[in-house]
Amino acid sequence: MKRIASLSLLLMLLFTSACSPLGATQASVYEPFADIGASFARTEIINLYNQGIVSGEGNQRFAPKKPVTRAVFLSMLTRALHLKPVSGAIPVFQDVPKTHWAYAAVQAGAIRGVTSGRTAAQFDPESLVSRQEAASLLVKAIHASPEELLLPYTDRNEIAQWAAPAVAAAGQRNLMNGSGGKFHPNDSLTREELASILSRLLSQEDAIPASAGNQPIHMGWQYLSSSSAYTQKVTQSGIVNTLSPRWYFLESDGKFSDSTDASQITWAKQHGKSIWAMVGNRFDDKATHQMLIQADKRAAAVRQLAQYGQKYQLDGLNIDFENIKPGDRDAFTSFIAELAAALHADNRKLSVDVPPDLGTDWSDPYHYASLGKSADYVVVMAYNEYWSGQGKQGSTSSLPWLKKHVLKLTQQMPANKIIVALPFYTNDWWKEGGQVKSEELTIQEAVKRVEQRHATVRWDPAAGQYIASYYANGQQHTIWVEDSRSLSLKYRTVMGMGVAGAAYWYIGAESPDVWPAVSNELH
Repeated sequence: MKRIASLSLLLMLLFTSACSPLGATQASVYEPFADIGASFARTEIINLYNQGIVSGEGNQRFAPKKPVTRAVFLSMLTRALHLKPVSGAIPVFQDVPKTHWAYAAVQAGAIRGVTSGRTAAQFDPESLVSRQEAASLLVKAIHASPEELLLPYTDRNEIAQWAAPAVAAAGQRNLMNGSGGKFHPNDSLTREELASILSRLLSQEDAIPASAGNQPIHMGWQYLSSSSAYTQKVTQSGIVNTLSPRWYFLESDGKFSDSTDASQITWAKQHGKSIWAMVGNRFDDKATHQMLIQADKRAAAVRQLAQYGQKYQLDGLNIDFENIKPGDRDAFTSFIAELAAALHADNRKLSVDVPPDLGTDWSDPYHYASLGKSADYVVVMAYNEYWSGQGKQGSTSSLPWLKKHVLKLTQQMPANKIIVALPFYTNDWWKEGGQVKSEELTIQEAVKRVEQRHATVRWDPAAGQYIASYYANGQQHTIWVEDSRSLSLKYRTVMGMGVAGAAYWYIGAESPDVWPAVSNELH
């Protein structure tokens, strides 16, 4: 009876253990790879695999002792940094074409500035990564710098001068350490070493900053698309949080037409988006003049727009008056001040679109400093650097030109009142009969043309853009391309100047790779 009782007790204990939380944990441990049992990084490899950061070599093999290539290193690093893959239309590096398995990761890393190539055009994806090169790539990605250039390794004389600061920084952050008092700078990094490094990286909260709690404004204008197509594109963007549909236009009688789509308002509220409905003047300087200079008409216009805000429970309005007579500058300034007061009384926002301060009749009607005091935001349309009919060809928005005009605006109002509008279009330029001709293209159309025409493409670091050239009908065509790389660089630059956010003209004209690239700038 005692043996039977003992056996029953043993079976009960075994059953209880199997059903206990500890037993369940042990039973649920999933071993994704058959060859990591003896690896010092076994736990790290499993954890990173479960997070989708590392993958194997096939056939349940991780190959922990296998040396890491530059492509593998960057692919795993970008996933650890939470960067979205970017399948850009134009490859950053000639030796990482669209067919390469790591193309989207390399594009994302290069566009974000996480990595660079061996040269401007060559990434060398299959080259093995030495430990000192790994330190350099890692430290560059997280923007770390050493507290002091201390290299406590007996083989420090073997560490290249270019890698010494990165090795020091990696050691001080406990991301990479040597063994036996040595760093082994020229040894190839192994896959298990990389897993260990990435695990340490992920444990350091300051190394991989999360997206900020207060997101920048990302405003997208609706144009040439239905409400359903527009909201679909907004959803696909993942970052557009402020909608600006074209609902209200100034008519010749001084009143505003109403094309409000109530279903879009409902959709925006359901999806946590703001609506700043656009109010336009259709470039009609005469109707604009008549409304602005007559106090009663201006007051009526303010009341009507404020009533639209109340009636439809809008979050705000976006005033887009262009082609204003220079003599109407003061009247326009008063109109914005009066409208701002009316909207603010109902806790609604007012943004006003302005061209860059060009010192021409086109920009003279805008008293930038005064508009910045009245409106919540001033949206600078940072494009049309070169435009059709100008008689010259060039970029729609080169980086130096954009920086110059945003900086100029920050001298007239606080940077956090400025939204920088970026172009989702460019121009195809050529000469015909001695005259400069152009065709406006959306980003989608431009990159498609570059591909179809087998254009010669080069990156211009000064302009911050690709310049594509091809021949058609005996004429040389040139396109200053806007794409995920150029727009990410613009976005990174202006956000570094402290502006409130970005706007995009217009939603639906972009190529799909633009959104993940710009989104990566939020990390």
